[in-house]
Amino acid sequence: MKMVELQLAMIRADRNGNWDLHLESFAAMLPWLTIYDHANYARWGPVYLAGMENLETKAPKVHAEFMLRTLWSRGPTSDSTKSQLIR
Repeated sequence: MKMVELQLAMIRADRNGNWDLHLESFAAMLPWLTIYDHANYARWGPVYLAGMENLETKAPKVHAEFMLRTLWSRGPTSDSTKSQLIR
């Protein structure tokens, strides 16, 4: 049941653009990734997490954008936005 709750928290973080919940959920998933032998996630997950947790001090502008959700998931985009992204 714990794994399902973690997955739902990660989905909620991604859909709502909640950066702190994303990092918290990912950190909670790391032991499970190791247990279930996801070698690349187990190896590089802590590196990713450390980099993202230090983002506020290393790249404050990027961190501010993540917190404002401008570089983060916003849900489905309109067709006009998609066509602009393709160009």
